[in-house]
Amino acid sequence: MFPVAAIVLFLGAIVAYVAGVRVGARWGRPVLTVCVLALVLLVLDRAFFHVLVGRTAGRPGPEPGDLREAGKRIGETLKDRLGPGRRVYVVAGYGMAGGSGAGGSGSWPLFEAGLLPALGHTELQVVGEERSNAATAETLSDGCVRSAPVDAVLFVGTLPANLEEAAFYRRGHSRPIIAGYFLVAEHPQTASIESIHRWLQQGRIDVAVVETKKDSVYSKTVSFEVYTPTNLPPLP
Repeated sequence: MFPVAAIVLFLGAIVAYVAGVRVGARWGRPVLTVCVLALVLLVLDRAFFHVLVGRTAGRPGPEPGDLREAGKRIGETLKDRLGPGRRVYVVAGYGMAGGSGAGGSGSWPLFEAGLLPALGHTELQVVGEERSNAATAETLSDGCVRSAPVDAVLFVGTLPANLEEAAFYRRGHSRPIIAGYFLVAEHPQTASIESIHRWLQQGRIDVAVVETKKDSVYSKTVSFEVYTPTNLPPLP
């Protein structure tokens, strides 16, 4: 919508100048002023919400295509470990509404629509869920205990900043597979790329799909990197 409005205002300014201001028409200068001011305000609004405030202020969460692609990348990486019947606990930022498949409105159905075809089966058991983009190690631990046994924890759009305090990392506990699509630094409670690097290196996370490009003022370009304990993300 932004590019269309910007083009319309820009063309309006040109018409007002050529057909109005240059020939001395009384309407030319007011129309030109309105078009230029509206274009400036549009650009400032876009810059403020998508650059200064951040991604989550500008839209309700990841784009559908991003979620499907992230799910596909994780499915391809974990295909040999997430076989039929595996019990999965899901932590889904931006909601899980809509049930299975790509028709749902939440982040999990869209993520799942990319994950399952890449795994080659549709027999994952979602045994528990946390609908939050600000999950903590405590809420995650409680959820996994209620849903035990849990073979894997999949994060969609979020990762607790204190993940290493989760109960399944303690001595004597067997930990599930940990994987997810992480939007870094979206919230104060969300882990940083430095934390993801450290946890992969320590073997606390198995797969991390991280966005490497984000929104600019004028367009949205997103690409992904898949990181594992043997392929660590570069540090800033």
